[in-house]
Amino acid sequence: MSDDKNNNIKSINISDVFNKYKGIIIGTIFIIVGMLFYLIMQVFNLWTNPPAAGPSIFCEYFDPDLLVGEPINAWSNYYYVGAGMLVILYYDLIRMGKIEEKDRYLHRKENRHYLLTYGMLLIWVGLASFYMHGSYRSNEWFSAGFLDVLSMNMFISGIAVLSLAILFDIKKRNFYVILLIDFILMVILMKSNLSLPSVGGGGLFELLIIATFINEVLVSLGIYSWVFKKKRARQIRRNFFLLVIVLSTFLISFWLWHYGKPGVPTCDPYSWWQWHAVWHFLDACAMLFIALYMLTERERMAK
Repeated sequence: MSDDKNNNIKSINISDVFNKYKGIIIGTIFIIVGMLFYLIMQVFNLWTNPPAAGPSIFCEYFDPDLLVGEPINAWSNYYYVGAGMLVILYYDLIRMGKIEEKDRYLHRKENRHYLLTYGMLLIWVGLASFYMHGSYRSNEWFSAGFLDVLSMNMFISGIAVLSLAILFDIKKRNFYVILLIDFILMVILMKSNLSLPSVGGGGLFELLIIATFINEVLVSLGIYSWVFKKKRARQIRRNFFLLVIVLSTFLISFWLWHYGKPGVPTCDPYSWWQWHAVWHFLDACAMLFIALYMLTERERMAK
């Protein structure tokens, strides 16, 4: 009888812990599984064809004999992982009632999944970029570089999907269906190797950035709300100034990215200071600013 009581207490405690720290637990499991994937792929040589030892295309010296061939650039991707976990921690604090509701849309129980999803997208960017900088390997189905670019494309397009889902108050299940379609579409577009028009040669990634930024300008200024008012769009605005800060941070980051290219005077393959790692840090900051930008949303009463 006492054993049954102890088992019930343990099950209740485990359930309580999960309910309390649901986001942190899910995020932590995702990170562990993601790193286990990398470890298995590397140790069992499930992807091959690493480049020769020497400075990589991102300056830092790459050693194919190491488990993590480009350590500074690889481990700096945990800025993204940390940023994602901060968003997820915020999600958990809302759930626990530690942060005042203030009637924000994303704070409402039925809408908090947007925060969790955004945090997971951030973590995915960090893990996928880690795969590339750690290995530069590939197999017949995919490469580490492909996973890296896919995560970036999904992050950018995911912002647009998330933002519009919030604007039109789309149900949770429909939101994840759309996100799955977005993922499939990104894979198809990347695998098809279509020659897409672009200004700076960035192809699909560049087009997604331009389209998503224009989309957010229209949302933040309330233009979408006005145009699609009869389509039941929520009457909202977001802080345009913070959107400008996001763009400015990305632009500064991209400018500094060029300092970490091989052949430029600032490139030192053997230094602990890698400009590409700075790019990772500033991009992670900009991604946190995006979360803050989403939280600045204010809803106007329909007339």
